[in-house]
Amino acid sequence: SWDVCRDPHFDRAMLRGRRCYLGMDLSTTKDLTAVVAVFPDDEGGFDVLPHFFIPKDSMKERYERDRVDVFTWERGGFLTATPGNQVDYEAVRQLVKDWGAEFDNHEIAFDPWNATDLMQRLQEQDGFTCLPTRQGYASLSAPSKSLEKAILSRSLRHDGHPILRW
Repeated sequence: SWDVCRDPHFDRAMLRGRRCYLGMDLSTTKDLTAVVAVFPDDEGGFDVLPHFFIPKDSMKERYERDRVDVFTWERGGFLTATPGNQVDYEAVRQLVKDWGAEFDNHEIAFDPWNATDLMQRLQEQDGFTCLPTRQGYASLSAPSKSLEKAILSRSLRHDGHPILRW
C-alpha cells in the first residue's frame, strides 16, 4: 500500500510556497533524527517530504546492526551525516530554516524529549510556531489511524524516499 502511494511525477518544486506542517523527532547518538513536512492539498490529500540526520560516527554500527545501507542513503541526499558521535542540531535547525524560506510552514510538532534547546531557538530566534507532541498511545493513536487511512485511500503522495519506506 505504501509503494502504491509513490507519485512518479513527484517534484519538490511543486511544493514551493505551499502550506505545510513539520513533524520532528530528534535523536542524539544512535538513532535517526527525522524532519518530515506534510503539505495538505484542497482535495483532502497531502504530499510528504522527509529528511533524516545521523551522527557520522554511528553509521557503521547502524549499517551492521540494522542491515540498512546508510552510506547509500547519505550519498543519495536522503540522509545528512553530521560530524562526530551526536546529531548536530544546528544542521537540523538550518534545514528547518531553509524549508521555512522555501515553503509556507505553519507549525512544527515535536517530541519534547531532548528537544527543549533546539525548539526554543526555532521559536524564539527563528519565529516558528512549535508544538510539543508526546509520543504515546494517547497522542498518536488517532493520527496513526488517519495516516493508515490516507495510505489505504491513496490520498498520501510521496517520492519513494527509501528511509521513509524503511
